[in-house]
Amino acid sequence: MGAYMDDCVSGTEITGNIFYRVQRAAFLGGRDHLVVNNIFVDCDPAVEVDGRGLDSSPVWRGWCMTRCASAWRRSR
Repeated sequence: MGAYMDDCVSGTEITGNIFYRVQRAAFLGGRDHLVVNNIFVDCDPAVEVDGRGLDSSPVWRGWCMTRCASAWRRSR
C-alpha cells in the first residue's frame, strides 16, 4: 500500500507521486480526498475507495462523527 488514508481521515491531497508496482497505491477511507498528478505504473488497483466513513450505521457513523468533531473543536 502506497498512501493510506484511514477511515476518519478526510480532505487529504495526494499529489506528484510515482507509484510503481504497488498493490492499492492510494487507499482512500474517509471523504473529500484529492488525488491529482500522480503516475501509477503496474498498480492493481491504482486507487481503492472505502466508504465506511460515509456509512449510515449508527455505531460507526456516531463514533466517527463524535471523534472527528471533538478533534476539530480542540484544533480551533
